[in-house]
Amino acid sequence: MNNIIKPILVVLLVGWVVITFMFSEQEGSKSTVTSKGVIKTVINTIPSTKTLNDTDKQKLMEKLKKPIRKMAHFMLYLVGGILIYSVINLLSIDIALKVVFAQFIGTLFAILDEIHQLFVPGRSGQPFDVCIDSFGILTGILIVLTATIIYKNLSGKGVLVEKRR
Repeated sequence: MNNIIKPILVVLLVGWVVITFMFSEQEGSKSTVTSKGVIKTVINTIPSTKTLNDTDKQKLMEKLKKPIRKMAHFMLYLVGGILIYSVINLLSIDIALKVVFAQFIGTLFAILDEIHQLFVPGRSGQPFDVCIDSFGILTGILIVLTATIIYKNLSGKGVLVEKRR
């Protein structure tokens, strides 16, 4: 693998950790404002909802608040799963061990992130969020693993390719 890829992946992973920590560091009121801003943008972008009156938009915002926040957790940790596995994939160990190690690290980070939120005013650590985060990590790992297998098979380097005589 190109030597420039390794440090780039590590820098991207560190950047993801910092960004995740910054989101968790937001006080409850600021986090809510951020979420509402995202939801409002979504509502005002989709053709079927952007024409709603303000009262209906407000009701829809309240209904979407929790699912959007949970989806944000999932997506943030999906990116984390991609980055964590990509870095671990550089190690010369068995694929199964790479997957387990990446999942362990990602879930441990999710747990520490939720514990951290217990000390942020207006925030709370939620065990359910750890589950969502862990599923995001696993999904990210599976994306990289699948892409790696497809690439290796297309390039003729994979184990699933029939050996030529």
